[in-house]
Amino acid sequence: MSLIYATKIEGKVTVFADTKISFSPMGTKPLWSDETQNLVRQFGIIKNIIIGEHLCVSFAGNNLVLVNELLCKIKHITVEELLRIAFEIHNRNVYDGIDFIICFSDEDKQAIYEIKGGKCSSVETTWIGSYDAFKYLQGVRTGEIGNRIIINNPMATEFTAGTGSSPFDIQYQKLFDAFFKTVYDCGDSTVGGFVVPVIYDAKANTFIYKGYLKSFGIKEMKKGIFRYPLYQRADKGAYSILFYHSRSCVGLYLPQAYLGIFYNHHRVNPLDIDNTGTAALFIPQATRMHQIDFYIQVESQGLTPPGFLGCDPDNIDEIFKRIETYKNDPSMALLYINKIIEIIKMQRRDLERLDLFQSIKENIKSSLMQSSNR
Repeated sequence: MSLIYATKIEGKVTVFADTKISFSPMGTKPLWSDETQNLVRQFGIIKNIIIGEHLCVSFAGNNLVLVNELLCKIKHITVEELLRIAFEIHNRNVYDGIDFIICFSDEDKQAIYEIKGGKCSSVETTWIGSYDAFKYLQGVRTGEIGNRIIINNPMATEFTAGTGSSPFDIQYQKLFDAFFKTVYDCGDSTVGGFVVPVIYDAKANTFIYKGYLKSFGIKEMKKGIFRYPLYQRADKGAYSILFYHSRSCVGLYLPQAYLGIFYNHHRVNPLDIDNTGTAALFIPQATRMHQIDFYIQVESQGLTPPGFLGCDPDNIDEIFKRIETYKNDPSMALLYINKIIEIIKMQRRDLERLDLFQSIKENIKSSLMQSSNR
């Protein structure tokens, strides 16, 4: 099963999905090689797929061959034709079928279509997948269910990187947090994996996978400064997810496990390359690597980490490199240099470089003041 939820926030289409896939009953022909099938079982697949700039196709159900059939037909067709084909595929097999949410957005139109229960409808908000998980989501949103993630350690805390203060940002964050808790805590074994958010970016006039940072651990206080869970190691019980911002594919990094996960059309195993029945699906590749190596690998694909918190806190030089990126934006550069100084002071290391970084900070502040006086 799955949980997919689509709505409009301040007029912008927003789609959340989990990644867990439950394979069809035993005895059916495997979709992939054993290697790929194990990866899909562990990390799932992407269920809200951005097609071009203006389409996002989401699905719930385990008949992935039917999903692939629809995705392969999305070439130079109208939305009306796409809905007709999706509706036909949806109705083809009522026992092992697929429900769809198809979203279209451009500068003039924001539309959400649901295809489920033998009907195709234009809606403002919809969901497909597990009813129990959807009911749990509504309970979190109404306050009937607490919004704190269930963590074994009662002293643990949750940290989410802020997205902004606009009306859209505030509403989006509340819905994101509620969906995140649902995926992790709803108790439905058919729902799980990672949370994949898609929004329509009006400025860029395209759908995007919206980056985020979610982290859990023990918040520490040192010299009046909080140390967030991201900056703790696995042996401290910390767990973090860095979801990279992108227009076309999905990348995640789990810092404590040194694990990078990349979802796209690439097939590592030669046995999967000729499998046209699943060629259009986004499936995972997973590699243990240092965070900076993952950053370099996915940068060429247009993926960017979720803000300065995407840096490896144990690599000051990595953070310092980001300052160069923002040499024309002193306010962002100041965030990075402040993070470096905070790490040095809190971890009591590289103290011989502290004066240098404080001097750089003063230069950045001077540059910031000059910019504001112009």
